[in-house]
Amino acid sequence: RQMCIRDRENIAMNFTPGQEHSVFVRLTNLSSGTQKGTVRLELPEEWSCTPESVGYEIPAGTERQIVAEFKIKAKNSSAPVKLRSIVDSEEFGRIADSVMNVTVMP
Repeated sequence: RQMCIRDRENIAMNFTPGQEHSVFVRLTNLSSGTQKGTVRLELPEEWSCTPESVGYEIPAGTERQIVAEFKIKAKNSSAPVKLRSIVDSEEFGRIADSVMNVTVMP
């Protein structure tokens, strides 16, 4: 898979350990047909997220913010961590990743 503009690091967020935090994923369908698939988050070890994945269906040429949000519980961390959203398409397989830097505030 080639690197693309969506692989760049996003703006950092501050999380508080043990509290739930919402993360939304925005997708744009640049293809000529409707795309279906799932979005999931890759988290540091011992972090939790609900739901584990979110299904999507996006008509051609539109941008859509995923309706369901991911609720994340962070563990203590002394250094910034990376959250990665992983987008899988039924037609194309894994199509995009996006990385977000996150700091955990005591």
